[in-house]
Amino acid sequence: APILVPDIVATPTRLQQCRILVAYKGRMVALNTFEGADFATGRQFPQRARWSDQLDPLRIGTVTAPNTWGIIGSWAQTPPGFGGFTDAPTSEQIISAEFIKDVLVVKFERSSWKLLDTGNKNFPFAWYKINTELGAESTFSLVPFDRGVFSVGNVGVLTDDSINVTRIDMKIPQVVFNINNANDGPKRVYGIRDYANELVYWAFPNSSENPIYPNKILVYNYVNQTWAIFNDSFTCFGYFQRQSTETWATLDYASWADWDETWSSGAGQSRYLDIVGGNQHGFVEILVQQSVTNAQSLYIHSITPAADPTPVQIGIPDHNLQSGQFVKFTGILGIGSPDPSTLNGTIYKI
Repeated sequence: APILVPDIVATPTRLQQCRILVAYKGRMVALNTFEGADFATGRQFPQRARWSDQLDPLRIGTVTAPNTWGIIGSWAQTPPGFGGFTDAPTSEQIISAEFIKDVLVVKFERSSWKLLDTGNKNFPFAWYKINTELGAESTFSLVPFDRGVFSVGNVGVLTDDSINVTRIDMKIPQVVFNINNANDGPKRVYGIRDYANELVYWAFPNSSENPIYPNKILVYNYVNQTWAIFNDSFTCFGYFQRQSTETWATLDYASWADWDETWSSGAGQSRYLDIVGGNQHGFVEILVQQSVTNAQSLYIHSITPAADPTPVQIGIPDHNLQSGQFVKFTGILGIGSPDPSTLNGTIYKI
């Protein structure tokens, strides 16, 4: 497959990368672009929307002489009618984007805009400002609904219907200010919608612990507008549908009392839409609301035996654990004296 680093002018200047790439009105649209002859000498255009033509965005094109296109590339901004660009009249950067019906809503750092179709083939898109004070700081915080898009901004949790932007977190107005600004904290906020339970989850790093990775989950019940915060460490969310129906023989429970789901809930059937979360070690888990513990979710790098007065030292890089939490050791293999596998099944407080 061709590498999408297309020529945009014949000097040459190429589209090297972008923050967001979406399909819109039959074109590919790149938002917050990085352009130049090569990556080392390129320049960022953080307010830019650049588009391809409506034919084939992978038609890169070649240049046979200055200002003369041998094969017209779909991203070429000359001659008119192929690719092009428009810059929003603001100094803020494009952070994220999402669709509301047929409108592309674009979130800047402190404001909200929409990119609308003009109907003009030579200049197909134009910027329109929706709100001048409410934007988004977290690219992956946007959660789409039919009547609006939820997002996490610097001053609140917001909903945007492409006409108005309003806060939905007035019951917990200070929580958004607890998102850790250090360690790229705002960039790490990640949201997803749980259709079955009518909830929205946002993983975020809490400022009081100053973690590198998210250590909390903000939960919003969008039916009765209530909120909760859970202690858990996930860097991203996604959807998962198992291919076979769960039976008692396939469930890893010791007794009936351990199984919290009702048999008629549908949660155990094949292709049920589960929410999964991944963490900084690459472990992926299905989120089960009734569960109060995690499955295996961290790996042990090293174990140093106790040497009086120093206790056993457990090496877990980037663990994201906090004082007061409890851990259970499982799956330890190895040889030594003492045998490290004797830690299996033991529980310790951080």
